[in-house]
Amino acid sequence: MARELLVSNTTGTVVYATIRVPLNRNHADGGRIGYWFNQRTLTFEVFTAGNWVDYDIALTELGATGLFEGDMPVGGLGVGVEPEKALEVIYWQRAGATPAMTDTKITGSLFEFPDEWVAVSSLRV
Repeated sequence: MARELLVSNTTGTVVYATIRVPLNRNHADGGRIGYWFNQRTLTFEVFTAGNWVDYDIALTELGATGLFEGDMPVGGLGVGVEPEKALEVIYWQRAGATPAMTDTKITGSLFEFPDEWVAVSSLRV
């Protein structure tokens, strides 16, 4: 999978994404609802403030277009008893040298996995 993540923001800024398991379309028993994807361990985990820098997915600006693109992580998204069917992707503008919980939220997207990850709607963030 490649380049599924796309967001518009001010050119020249640093943008990243985070992934969270939403309530809808996932495990009937609750599964990992509310878990965040950790890029370092390639697993979903209960939100841990100290791991924020491990939740970021780097995005790259396409020239000077203000469009930032990135990849859904390959490893870990389907690990567990049942793979995730939907994921929330939240886009952030980084203010400092590393990702911080105080960074500005840009927007969000709900992704579903019929055969590959596809954005199906926007999120209020």
